[in-house]
Parts: sequence; C-alpha cells; structure tokens
Amino acid sequence: MGPSCPNRRSSKTDRRSLKPFIAVALAVLATTLAAAQDKDLLLPGVTYVCSGERMFIENCNMRDTSDTSTCMVGHPDHIQPNGLMKYSTGTRGALKKLFPTCTQPSAKEIAAAQAFQKK
Repeated sequence: MGPSCPNRRSSKTDRRSLKPFIAVALAVLATTLAAAQDKDLLLPGVTYVCSGERMFIENCNMRDTSDTSTCMVGHPDHIQPNGLMKYSTGTRGALKKLFPTCTQPSAKEIAAAQAFQKK
C-alpha cells in the first residue's frame, strides 16, 4: 500500500465544492448576455423613424436595467415654442416593443453611436 496524503480531498468533494461556483458563474453570464442584448436593442444616439416621426434615446437609467425603468426619448421633429426639442419618457419595455416596428438606423449610424459610447 502506498502512503496516503491526509490533506488531499477526494474528487467527489472537489466536485461538490464546484457546483455553487458553476451556478453563480452561469447566473452572471446570463445576466451579462441579457444586458448586452438590451444594449444592442436600445442604443442611445441613433435615430429611429416611427410613424413618420424621428425619435432617439437620449439616455436610460443605468442602475435599473429592468423593463420598468425609464428612458428619456428625444423628438427632433417637435420643437417647442421656446426653441427646444420636445422630450418624453418611456419604459425600456415599451421602447423594446416600439423600436423593432420602426425604420431602423443605418449601419453607419449604429457604428458611430457605438464608437461614441466607447469613448
């Protein structure tokens, strides 16, 4: 018989200790992928044309990425009497449903907005 190492845990114990780590890693990955899809769908600074009206997302609540959080939407076709552009607010969920039905921005505009966000 060979000498046994008292500090060595069995491989069964090692697998059990990895299960919580794997579960947390998968949860983080799923959250990251959902946020990435959300960012691709709701890209600030690109113009959508919905029912003949131009609209763009000025900004969204960065701390709350749920569908109930709010975004500020600019309407460059509607100028107020004081000369400022009209703004409205909408939930992320409503904008996620609205923008796919609109005319999408060009690839050049999307690339420019993504480059601006990286800076």
